[in-house]
Amino acid sequence: MSVLSDKDIKKRLVPLKETGLPVNFLDLVRLGKMPKELERLLNDGYIVIDPFPDKKRFDADTFDLAFGHTVEMPDMPLECVSINGKTTIRRFTVDFREDSLQKRLDQTRKVSIEDQSRLRFILEKDDTIELQPGMMVLAHTLEKICVPCDLQMQVWGRSRIARSYVCAHVSSPIFHPGWCGHLTMEVKNDGHFSFNAYPGLIFAAVTFNQLSSKAETPYFKKENARYSGQR
Repeated sequence: MSVLSDKDIKKRLVPLKETGLPVNFLDLVRLGKMPKELERLLNDGYIVIDPFPDKKRFDADTFDLAFGHTVEMPDMPLECVSINGKTTIRRFTVDFREDSLQKRLDQTRKVSIEDQSRLRFILEKDDTIELQPGMMVLAHTLEKICVPCDLQMQVWGRSRIARSYVCAHVSSPIFHPGWCGHLTMEVKNDGHFSFNAYPGLIFAAVTFNQLSSKAETPYFKKENARYSGQR
């Protein structure tokens, strides 16, 4: 396999708004109802993405991804506190002061339970999530990407984040030909200090490997493709 250069990646990128796909196209993909136009684009070798990356996001063989709004983490008490006028979500801290401004996360927004063990919630635009040492969360990327049938996508952490002792993605870096959705990143703080993450933070990058031929069974045609159309 060969790795695509920035020049070749840009040739293949197609903004979602130019495809004519419905807003809920990921729901259709997840239900196994692949839109014909999307299937055509992926068979023709195009990478569908939204939002479209600006030129600052590109390196010679990668482009950057941002921390999104959806977060999943182990079921534990969480709180919302105001720091410098912005909301920070963190592990619940016992505080007996009567003027404490703490509020439980589930008192301020909708929290759902995933797989009987994880909390799932949505970060608002100006929210911050505080990752204390040892904490790991599943963070969905801001971008949704559809991988064409002749490419394999791999996700990597960025050195700036790694030098803060934060792993942007712990395992499973491969996204197969025909996969569509928001990437779910296993973000872990291995440092000795807390790390603040927020929507829009640049924290990962992807490369694309050219296959020897188009995949015979792309991911969207695989039986029980659990993560197809991931949100």
